[in-house]
Amino acid sequence: MNYCFADFEFTCGYQITRNKSEVLSVGFVVCDEHFELLGTFYRTACPNRYPKLTKQCITLTKLDQDEIYRSPDSDAVMAEALRLLDSFDIEHICVWGNFDIPGLEADIHQHQRLHRGSDNVRRLCDMVSDIQADLTRKMGLPQAVNIKELASAFGYVPEQGTFHNALNDAMALYTVCKAVFTTDFNSCEGFNEMKRLREEKIEAERRASEERQLLIRRKYPFSEEERRLIDELKQNHEGRRVQDYMRLRSRIITAFESYPEEEQFYALKFTARKIEYKVLTEEQYTKKAYPKNVEVRLVERLPKDDKVYIRLERNL
Repeated sequence: MNYCFADFEFTCGYQITRNKSEVLSVGFVVCDEHFELLGTFYRTACPNRYPKLTKQCITLTKLDQDEIYRSPDSDAVMAEALRLLDSFDIEHICVWGNFDIPGLEADIHQHQRLHRGSDNVRRLCDMVSDIQADLTRKMGLPQAVNIKELASAFGYVPEQGTFHNALNDAMALYTVCKAVFTTDFNSCEGFNEMKRLREEKIEAERRASEERQLLIRRKYPFSEEERRLIDELKQNHEGRRVQDYMRLRSRIITAFESYPEEEQFYALKFTARKIEYKVLTEEQYTKKAYPKNVEVRLVERLPKDDKVYIRLERNL
């Protein structure tokens, strides 16, 4: 059985949101079941809708604009890649993280918008599997880390170029998997040091979060009105509404902290898909018209004895 480890680089920056991204480069590393290297593949692709690289994209990927202009369409690149994968009987492509599949789907969407074929991109996209969560659990890491940090812990350094090169990142993933499945990775000093530092960072963030929450509770204690509301909701077994109110309260406190001179705010509740809240100053609220189905409440900051209480007026 053979394996393929892959990475894709996509357009980014300026107005190119995640659902508008297109393939810029493709990197594959193919190995056998013993992780012996069988072959590699690297190609650049010219985007159809946004072929001009943004500054962010150039900084991140180090790709050359002229090379991109000279490159074929991503569907043609994937056709060549699929021929290689078929020659090695590859059925699944392993990637690290949850961006590659949405990125490929966005690339397909851009093809469709321009009435161009994307069957090869679709076929390849259907072969991609994100192994990040499974491998993170196997390594006993407290959370996922980026492939650069992880591969560097196992001593990987790109032979040419830097990370965020599709082939280098694919080789990084191959290196990590080879270490995990063919060696006693827990005896790797670099890996253990990275794991220790990550655990210490998480613990420090947890303590800092607890301290922030304690300060917030001291500075913004619940008013009698709030306590009555929460007690009533709990008695009626409306736990979800309690959670909704706590989310709203968090938005209110953030607004208080961001605008310390303001005393009056507007809390907006949106329910189109799921309940979302915005808390705005009067100036922010009056600058934009909102749909009639948006619930609006007046929020007041009530300072008293070095503490601040929240008062929510009726719907407006």
